Amino acid sequence: MKATLSILALYNYDNAVFDNLLLPVGIDKDDVVNNLLLELAELEIIYPNYDTMKAAIGFWSKKELSVWNKLYDTTQYEYNAIHNFDRTEEYTDTETRNLAGTDNETRDLAGTDNETRDLAGTDTRNSVTNGTTTNNGTDTSKEYVSGFNEAVATLAKQTEQLLGTGNIVEGTVVNTDGSTDTGTVNKALTDTGTVNKALTDTGTVENIHAARMFGNIGVMSTQQMIEQERKVSQFNVIDYIIDSFKKRFCILIY
Repeated sequence: MKATLSILALYNYDNAVFDNLLLPVGIDKDDVVNNLLLELAELEIIYPNYDTMKAAIGFWSKKELSVWNKLYDTTQYEYNAIHNFDRTEEYTDTETRNLAGTDNETRDLAGTDNETRDLAGTDTRNSVTNGTTTNNGTDTSKEYVSGFNEAVATLAKQTEQLLGTGNIVEGTVVNTDGSTDTGTVNKALTDTGTVNKALTDTGTVENIHAARMFGNIGVMSTQQMIEQERKVSQFNVIDYIIDSFKKRFCILIY
């Protein structure tokens, strides 16, 4: 049975009937309209009035647009068809530190260093001279006298002695130096008091961890995932829109 009035007839009357049709970004409007006309050309529409049908298409597409956008986005995902596990983790550990403290060291290292000395001794030097000395020549002795009233003294006596007799000179010289260094030297050693060491470790430490885990966790075989991918590939958003249009605007009597 042929339709009394189809969408193709309205389109041929005025192709602006689809001007209000809204579609997801990325889908070509001409592709949707051309395929819709081919598939529904034999079906009668419920709104044969052109103006009514044009407005109805706008209202309907606006209501369905959010669904179509989601469906279209699912066809744009990038993934590995034989992986059923892909997880990304990122977290931050924050550690606030306040390890201030004091390290006190008390010291008492007092002591004595004693040194006992006994360096007593004697330095003795002996000098002995033995020998004979011979004197040669004349030894003259003169004696002068003067009166109480004379200014110049007058030679009164002169004695001369002939020298030549050997004189022996001998003797001993002994030099002794007594050296003494005795006693005790005391050295007091002292290291006392307190040493304070201030320890400080404050602030915030942040550890950022990031990881990605992916692959097949074994709940499904690779062959099963390939079969599912074939079904996903067969889904067509344009077919879904056309089928939705058919259910909404066509009388489904064949």
